[in-house]
Amino acid sequence: MPEEINRVVADHLSELLFAPTETAAANLRKEGRSDSGILVTGNTVVDAVVQNLSIAERDTSSYTQLGVEAGEYVLVTAHRQENVDRRENLSGILKGIELVADEFAVTVLYPIHPRTKKRIEQFRLGVVRRERRCSGRFPHRFFHV
Repeated sequence: MPEEINRVVADHLSELLFAPTETAAANLRKEGRSDSGILVTGNTVVDAVVQNLSIAERDTSSYTQLGVEAGEYVLVTAHRQENVDRRENLSGILKGIELVADEFAVTVLYPIHPRTKKRIEQFRLGVVRRERRCSGRFPHRFFHV
């Protein structure tokens, strides 16, 4: 995983390491990093969700725009190289999306990344039933509710 390699290199070049959780700090210790250079700062993703949750719950315009109701859709993202650059991996993800959509009778909102779109076309993979691929900017509030 390129991101993980970059993280390890950056960590070993850094004097201070800002871990989002105690688990992340423990992992740094397992890598041989000293406690004196590790600071647990909190998880910025969780903080952003908490900060924006009430806004996302009040604003229903995006639901109308996308033709879904709250609680009646599944939001999917998949774009990482290890997930989409191998046909069998991407095919398995799309099959899993289809199984979830069928089992729970929900619409799948899939803000498709250009990399994934390219691979789906290259591998000649079909569209999942009940799937709505969305391109362009996707309302971030969908990621918070």
